[in-house]
Amino acid sequence: MGVPDKIIKLALTGSLDRDHLDAYCSGEGISADDFYNRISIHLAKSFIDGLISFGDADCAMNQIWTFMIDDAVKYGDGFTLAEPAYSIYDAFDAGEFIHRDEQDPVEAFTRPALERILSDA
Repeated sequence: MGVPDKIIKLALTGSLDRDHLDAYCSGEGISADDFYNRISIHLAKSFIDGLISFGDADCAMNQIWTFMIDDAVKYGDGFTLAEPAYSIYDAFDAGEFIHRDEQDPVEAFTRPALERILSDA
């Protein structure tokens, strides 16, 4: 049920493409949404556990987000974003900029949001 290291490495290096995604989904017999959720949960857990940096996880999630948006354009009206993948993307996105209170956005927003999401996943 996990995501192979090869796929994770491709995502972390910005090298994951639609062919990789489609081949993985076909081989596992899963939908793209299942893939988005699996890889997003893996990236969130790896970040929380200190195995990957915020920057690497955020970069990978931005790549996953691109695939999700491509799907939304392709499928049009009635398309819904995969959950918890979207919430995980949103949590990483919140860590990308300083908010009004000037706290560390990763510690103030990303980490607590990911901990809540993972506790429900």
